[in-house]
Amino acid sequence: MILESLTNRKYVPDDRLWEMIKRANSLTEGGYSVWDDNAMTLVPLLKRILARAKEVRDLQIYFYVMGKAFWYVRRDGVDDIRFAFQISEMFHQAHAEHLAEETTRFGREYYVDTAARILSFYMKYPQINDEKMKQMLSIFLESDEKYGTVWNAGSYDKIMRYALFEEDLHLAGRAKKKLETMDFTNWCYVCYYVRPMLHYYVFMEEYDRIEELILAVSRKEIAKKYRWCYDQCEQANEETLVEEALEHCMNLGKDKLFRKIFRKWRDLFTHPMEGEIATCEALLHVFAGDLSRLEETLRVAEEDDRKGREMKVTPYDGMYWFLWWHLYFRLLHRQGVNSVKMNLEEWPEAAEIPKMTEKQKTVKVPEKGKPAEEPVTTEVMETPENPESGGEILTVGERSYSCETLAEYFAGKAREIGARMSRARRNFDYEKVKRSHERCLGL
Repeated sequence: MILESLTNRKYVPDDRLWEMIKRANSLTEGGYSVWDDNAMTLVPLLKRILARAKEVRDLQIYFYVMGKAFWYVRRDGVDDIRFAFQISEMFHQAHAEHLAEETTRFGREYYVDTAARILSFYMKYPQINDEKMKQMLSIFLESDEKYGTVWNAGSYDKIMRYALFEEDLHLAGRAKKKLETMDFTNWCYVCYYVRPMLHYYVFMEEYDRIEELILAVSRKEIAKKYRWCYDQCEQANEETLVEEALEHCMNLGKDKLFRKIFRKWRDLFTHPMEGEIATCEALLHVFAGDLSRLEETLRVAEEDDRKGREMKVTPYDGMYWFLWWHLYFRLLHRQGVNSVKMNLEEWPEAAEIPKMTEKQKTVKVPEKGKPAEEPVTTEVMETPENPESGGEILTVGERSYSCETLAEYFAGKAREIGARMSRARRNFDYEKVKRSHERCLGL
């Protein structure tokens, strides 16, 4: 349930609040997919709960619901960015009115945690400049010093992300110390310790610590009392953590470390992807030579493009999605696939592809398990229409596009957002990030 701490009536004296909170919890009694399916009803309900809590001056409920709502509306299945910005403004107004001074310890804990979440949120929008980012960091650090408890050490995963983005080793060290003091009885050990520490050790190029963290999780060698995370956390597995470490390497320009990690865990990426396909996951699999589930992967590219056009993804995340698809199609072309068919909107003109009969269609695909940097192909059939048989035309959509065309299309989308991010962030250079990815992938 989304408001699981408010299931006892004694914590909710107001009758109207109690009825709305019960309704919100009834809408979220199942798994997260149920929460997302009920977003059209749940989001307006959360807005009404916040308005009523402030009206009756129940600030403990106000800050608790603020924190839970801010997390919820940023889920991939909800993506209510407008409401997320509205909650940010609510927080700033509460900060200006010093409302945290009037609430309980419980309310203040969520006040501090929401400050960190807003900082992380702001990082992903170029309209929030460096000055506003620093202001939000100051609000969090001051609030944590004044109101924070041991529980708020969990907020430092977001501070670690900001510190490494800014290359602020002093702040990163402070975040590291906080994370090392955490009690993970109520915080997911993988999400709030392993993942931020992976980021830190990639930045510091400490391969042994990276390997130690990943293996501890994959072998279930973490403290017994924290192992509940295996039942609830999708990130509590070896492949996801390796992918995340490789992603950090590409972002931070650690190409030698990337190659070392990839050599160690290469076999993870030569077998077909399982479950839902993530964009960076697809990139790493095509790099390893795995072209299975290609049709499903193209559907993910279509969906990512749609979300970008509909602004259902933050500019920062969209920039990386589009960069990864740019690199994906370059690698796909290097693997011997010249063209694919996709069903997309607002795309460039279809590539000029010679028509081929079913008998003439053939494929030039690397052997299973061969990475893109070691292309090994099977024999192909030559035809008059296609004398070199440069790759199979995949019948999965309505129009054919060359991989080169798709790569350039996504490059343009990534470059446009990257230019805005570079102007807004002193320590960010999109072209540098792109070159870093290319070095890691041998492009």
